[in-house]
Amino acid sequence: MRNIIVSINVSLRETEDSATESDGVERMDDGSFRVILDPQAEFNIDRLESALLQTSYPALRKALSDHLEQASKKKPVKRSATRGAVALKNIPAFTQWMGKSGGLPSRPTT
Repeated sequence: MRNIIVSINVSLRETEDSATESDGVERMDDGSFRVILDPQAEFNIDRLESALLQTSYPALRKALSDHLEQASKKKPVKRSATRGAVALKNIPAFTQWMGKSGGLPSRPTT
């Protein structure tokens, strides 16, 4: 099994394109998403933050959907029935908690 790279690219830049109707998100031909804000939004942190969140959400959902679709096509990894127990035996705190006898410790009475 291989590691997974998660990355995102965000940019804010000027354009001559018309502002998006009601700050709606547009999906581009290259698969990216964008919102074009009017000039008054340049220093409006609330509108900028909202545009960033509105634009990133569909991009994140699309990336997640694509990843899960591809991952589901892979051959499943076989799991051992004792995998959890074997892993716990290798954790020093767990073996210390289990005690030298290997059994569960007795509960203190109050």
